[in-house]
Amino acid sequence: MTKGEKILSIVAVLAFILKIFLVPGSGLLTVLSFTLLSILYFPLGFATLNGIPVLKIFQKKSYEGISTWRLIGTIGLGMSLSAIVIGLLFRLQSYPGAQMNLVIGVVLSFLIGIVSLVRYIEKKSGFYKNALIKIAVLCVLGGVMFMTPQSKLFRLTHADDVEYPEEISH
Repeated sequence: MTKGEKILSIVAVLAFILKIFLVPGSGLLTVLSFTLLSILYFPLGFATLNGIPVLKIFQKKSYEGISTWRLIGTIGLGMSLSAIVIGLLFRLQSYPGAQMNLVIGVVLSFLIGIVSLVRYIEKKSGFYKNALIKIAVLCVLGGVMFMTPQSKLFRLTHADDVEYPEEISH
């Protein structure tokens, strides 16, 4: 896990907690942190997941020892993790399209996770172990958010307004 990924993950968790406690500005922090984390996974996933610093992604020597299939796999993994992160963001912000993003992201991550598990059993590589941990964490979060009714999330994030959630749920 890169420094940027750790920082953005911590900020995203903090933003979610602040959103639950109805702190002003937490919605903006949630959007920014989840969006930046998604960008780190999707367009930059091949570099982030392979441990290549962003400033060195255009240097040929950065890719020495990384097979073409591993690069393709990390691009797919980055896309699926990004879909989960965007699905989580959409779900937390009550935007439409959250369910579809979560389903696509979790299913793709699960399939890539199976391949990663087989490769980890074969090679015992730290790369595949890290990939499996990321897949597991985000798939669990995505699955939980997929199964949580939107009305429960809405009540959680609008707990200070007693009448509003009741009006919406009817």
